[in-house]
Amino acid sequence: MNLDKNNMKKICLLITFAILLSWGINNGLVFLGVISYLFGLVSPFVIGAAMAFVLNAPMRVIERNVRNLGEKKSLGFLKKNYRIPSIVLTLILVVFFIWAVFMLIIPELGKTAVICMNNIQPFLEEWKEQAMRLAADYPNLEELIRNIDINWVSISQNVVSFLSVGAGSVVKSTVSVATTVVSVVVNIVLALIFAIYVLTQKEKLSRQGKKLLYAYVKRERADWILRIMRLSNKTFSNFVTGQFVEACILGLMFFVTMSIFKLPYAIVVSVVIVVSALIPIVGAFIGCVFGALLIVMVSPMKAVVFVILFLVLQQIEGNIIYPRVVGNSIGLPAIWVLVAITLGGNMMGIIGMLIFIPICSVCYTILGETVNSRLKKRGIDVEKQ
Repeated sequence: MNLDKNNMKKICLLITFAILLSWGINNGLVFLGVISYLFGLVSPFVIGAAMAFVLNAPMRVIERNVRNLGEKKSLGFLKKNYRIPSIVLTLILVVFFIWAVFMLIIPELGKTAVICMNNIQPFLEEWKEQAMRLAADYPNLEELIRNIDINWVSISQNVVSFLSVGAGSVVKSTVSVATTVVSVVVNIVLALIFAIYVLTQKEKLSRQGKKLLYAYVKRERADWILRIMRLSNKTFSNFVTGQFVEACILGLMFFVTMSIFKLPYAIVVSVVIVVSALIPIVGAFIGCVFGALLIVMVSPMKAVVFVILFLVLQQIEGNIIYPRVVGNSIGLPAIWVLVAITLGGNMMGIIGMLIFIPICSVCYTILGETVNSRLKKRGIDVEKQ
């Protein structure tokens, strides 16, 4: 082996990687702690990048319309400075969507709480009558209750012990929860600010990334990486759009069918299902539980009808609509969409379901191109075999 400069560099990198891998295996908990700490430091920026990626999908449409408006109306400001108005309109659209969802859901939750409060007293009265009938049927029950010995001294000692020791733990837990909430709020605000900056400077950041890539990576490898990144960006964007379209279709199906069967809370349940269905396949079950809890307060029988209706629509959505809508939007056949959801859910839960579909689509496209290229080089036409 010729120990030139390139080979020595590769050997040094391999030795360094082997040392780090060995240390990570022997110090697993410390290694995970370091990874967790580093992820905590960069998590606002990771979340902000994800927010920017999601917001960029509707923002592109708004940008195109703002530019067209500037050209048609001869508004030089909009033609040159369309980015800021587009970001503002996108944020207003998202805030309005969230506000509309909460304004539809929260009042209905309040009504349900009132119904529950009104039903508590009749429920308790019914249990009281049941207890009286039970006592009349079993005369020895009263004597059994009287013979129950309660050690009040022990109970009082436990109460004092809780007040002296447990109360301190409660205070500590409260402070810890408050600190966590403040930290989450701060991270979300930082993530939003970073997302706005990324959206404002996305072309500039793209150029800087390309410069770094071509400066430190060979041209052929850099071209390949850029092609994969463009494919990934297109696939993930189409996936987000397809997921939203699929959720709207499912919500519309629930609204129509619930209106036909005259089930209560049709609008509210449909909106909740649209929001929860953004999580692939299983998200709609959250809406099912919410809807069943609302409807059961009005009529348990109608709640049963709603659950049956949900199971039927879920089968149609999961096996027909979802694979076709989302699969077609990302170029992945329906069968592989189901495989990606199953693998992602088993490996990483809900997050796995969200990311495995576009990842599998990228791998499917790359594998297809590689296979077709190798077959072409060998002069093999499978269609004619």
